[in-house]
Amino acid sequence: AGACTPTEQQAIERELRRFVRGKILVVDEDAAAAQAGAFGGGDGVVCIAGTGANCYGRNAEGKRARADGLGPLLGDRGSGYRIGEAALRAACGANDGSGPETLLLTACLTQMQVSSVDELVQLVYRPDFARDRVAALFPRVLECAAQGDAEANAILQWAGKELAGSTLAVLRSLKLSAVAPTGGVLSRDTPVRHSYEKTLRAALPGIQIQEPMYDATVGAALLVR
Repeated sequence: AGACTPTEQQAIERELRRFVRGKILVVDEDAAAAQAGAFGGGDGVVCIAGTGANCYGRNAEGKRARADGLGPLLGDRGSGYRIGEAALRAACGANDGSGPETLLLTACLTQMQVSSVDELVQLVYRPDFARDRVAALFPRVLECAAQGDAEANAILQWAGKELAGSTLAVLRSLKLSAVAPTGGVLSRDTPVRHSYEKTLRAALPGIQIQEPMYDATVGAALLVR
């Protein structure tokens, strides 16, 4: 994870060389393994959406392309973290009256185990506050959307469109038409997945959306082979 540039790959390889002298060693990013697994070593694009978000593809000529995978400050568009962040903002807007009422206010406070937005502020700005706690709000947003909450549903629709935008950028760059969505945010039968597929099909009518053939572990083995 994070070995996306030659500089990063070389730094990791230097450290690993101490343990694998005399062996063939190749350092590659984890998205490459996910893509290889998803398509059984063939060409295609994988869109990974969990806590973060990354879209990566490789075509038959071996050309690679990537969109996002930039982390929470610069990217992760449509990720669990971004969904959680949007939920927190909506909750705070509902609390001070600057935004519409939403079930997300109670849901976020409950998930974060605080009783008020004042306590929430104290929590999220602590130096030891982990970003994955924000991403963990994703199931609560799903629950609120299922109960008919307009704000929650809008956030999920937006996330699907953001992930589709990254996917389309890679598909067009590599002149491909097959994508395998993976990760908890893009699980089947959620508003995010529905929005994602709808956006893709509208922009690229001939697109092939499939489930991954194998996981990234098998993908890594295929790359080695």
